Amino acid sequence: MKSSLFIINPVAGNGKGIEYIEKINEEMTKRNQDYDIYISENKKSIGLYLSNLEKKYDAIIGVGGDGTINDIVNNIYNKDIKIGIIPLGSGNDFLRNFNRKFDLNLLLDNLIADNYIEYDIWKANERKFFNVFSVGVDGEILISRNNRKANTKGKYLIMAIKKLIGYKTRDIEVKIDGLKISRKAYLFTVCNGSYFGSGMKIMPGAELNDGELDICIVNNCSKAKILFLFPSIYWGGHLKFKGIVEHYRAKEIEINCQEKLPLDLDGEIIGETPVKIKISEEKMKMIKFW
Repeated sequence: MKSSLFIINPVAGNGKGIEYIEKINEEMTKRNQDYDIYISENKKSIGLYLSNLEKKYDAIIGVGGDGTINDIVNNIYNKDIKIGIIPLGSGNDFLRNFNRKFDLNLLLDNLIADNYIEYDIWKANERKFFNVFSVGVDGEILISRNNRKANTKGKYLIMAIKKLIGYKTRDIEVKIDGLKISRKAYLFTVCNGSYFGSGMKIMPGAELNDGELDICIVNNCSKAKILFLFPSIYWGGHLKFKGIVEHYRAKEIEINCQEKLPLDLDGEIIGETPVKIKISEEKMKMIKFW
């Protein structure tokens, strides 16, 4: 019999991760499945737990946000392990790419039936990511959100506007498939998926399994223009601001800055510049929930 591991982020969804345990127990018992549940203690505990596993699992299901799934993807011990997502994070931006309502019963039925889809995984230095990587004002917004627990869209939006007003654009030097460019920018995003920042449609049309990344650069401009542009990111309208916003596609990217800037990988601050980005040989084998 196949065996599954559920990794619970206890603070996800304002505590809904813990509440989900009863539902998981009920549905997996009903289906007569072999499974275990692990409740993570902190951001480092998932990696430590997975690296010391004695039992081998066919699937690992993260109950939390994109950061929880990122920890799992970076610490799975076998590239054939399937990854499941029960979205309880504050943003759940990766799941927005599918434009479908999450259904736990369908996820568990597909887990048993081994129905999954493969998606690209990328590496920023040696850290894997599967949705969006960014450098710039987003990192400062994310740090503030984590410190102040801005866990609703409204609070996040207010915090983002405040950061934009006070943000000083940074000099960023980049190689995009060998092409060298230098920009003074608010934001440099590298997109496998379309969404980041709790629902911002930073890159409409990005494909999760096309072997390329979409790049969006928001360049220096007046505060009035950036505040006028900013709301349009929620529906992808910012790409029409041709003099400010640039779009590239690439397979390999290098980023250097005069100062070290924090790296946002799948909604978590992990490392700092400089960074080299390239595709991983592994694929994310994601269990379908539809």
